[in-house]
Amino acid sequence: MSDNTHKNSDTNSGSTFTNLNEIKTGYEVYGMDNQTFGTVEKVLSDGIQVNGQRIATAAIARVENKRVYLQVAGADYLQDGVLRVPIIEERLTVGKRMVEAGAAEIRKTVTSEEQTVPIDLMREEVNVQTNELNRALTAEEAASAFQEGVIRVPVRQEEAVVAKEAVVTGEVVINKTQTSERQQITDTVRRVRVDVDNNYTQYRNRYEQQFEANQGQYASTSFSEAEPNFQVGYTAARDARNKGRKFNEVESDIRSTYYGDSSNDEWKRLREEVRTAYDDVQNG
Repeated sequence: MSDNTHKNSDTNSGSTFTNLNEIKTGYEVYGMDNQTFGTVEKVLSDGIQVNGQRIATAAIARVENKRVYLQVAGADYLQDGVLRVPIIEERLTVGKRMVEAGAAEIRKTVTSEEQTVPIDLMREEVNVQTNELNRALTAEEAASAFQEGVIRVPVRQEEAVVAKEAVVTGEVVINKTQTSERQQITDTVRRVRVDVDNNYTQYRNRYEQQFEANQGQYASTSFSEAEPNFQVGYTAARDARNKGRKFNEVESDIRSTYYGDSSNDEWKRLREEVRTAYDDVQNG
């Protein structure tokens, strides 16, 4: 860091920034949590333009290493010099979808049984009768009178022919009815709580001085990198729920609230910066 940068940082920390000549187009713009807003598109007479949005001079904290640092966090929004913090909450919306809750099964089976049906069958019988006659032969009879042979008389009878056909003898009717019931659906929704604290500025200079004087005990290489962790410690200490509680009593809560799933190594690297700010506020 150059001597000029140190001088600029000391001049603007904790005071109102006024020298817009230090800002050039293309400088990156960061919030106090080290999250970026974008880059400077234009330097105005009363502020800067970032992503088509005017940020007033009063919102600028300092200029350092071609970076513009604002007085607010990257998650906040500035418009026309006014800080607009979105208050967000989740709302539970319950819809409906059709799912299968079960089934009615109608099983068909095939059985066999014997049936007896009466039927009358006709048949022919041959009756042979001999009658005594006394007459002369006809010419036709005389021609074949003494020829031997067999006279065949066909005899017929009826036989039963079995056929089967399927017929409908009844039906099973299946219908569905719809019923409704009221259920209470319970789930957890989240809400963003915004606490505005204007006192951080008076602590910031002290944190920066402590960092510069004891830089060897901190993991960050610059105060701009360490500042978000100092802010976490400051915010946690200002929380009414933590009043009078030592850092080791609230350490796990701070870690889960502000650093989520960070690894143990990552937390060990940052905890000294958080603890310094927390103890400083608690010891007042």
